[in-house]
Amino acid sequence: MRVILSLLKEGKLVKELRGSRFRLMRSDVRQEELAGLAQLSEDKAQKDREKLERMMQYGQSAACRWQILHDYFGEQMEGSHCGVCDNCVSPPAQQFGGPDARQSISV
Repeated sequence: MRVILSLLKEGKLVKELRGSRFRLMRSDVRQEELAGLAQLSEDKAQKDREKLERMMQYGQSAACRWQILHDYFGEQMEGSHCGVCDNCVSPPAQQFGGPDARQSISV
């Protein structure tokens, strides 16, 4: 209910009053307007999921942290390893005895 009311506030269809009360600002709301607000909410939720996924990839990656950040911002980095981040100083493959896991991921 709170999410819906927040969307309606953003669309200037309702106004929040004291005591968590709301007032309808327009009575001529068209279905297309509500559908547009619903689509905005879906788009925001999708972007939030994508951001969360990128953050999880960053945290779980064995690649150079600086390389991941450079890739994210579309910048070039000299070399493929910075030599100072946690993954460069102590590669997970060495910590856990697995194959070299230092590979770039796309974020």
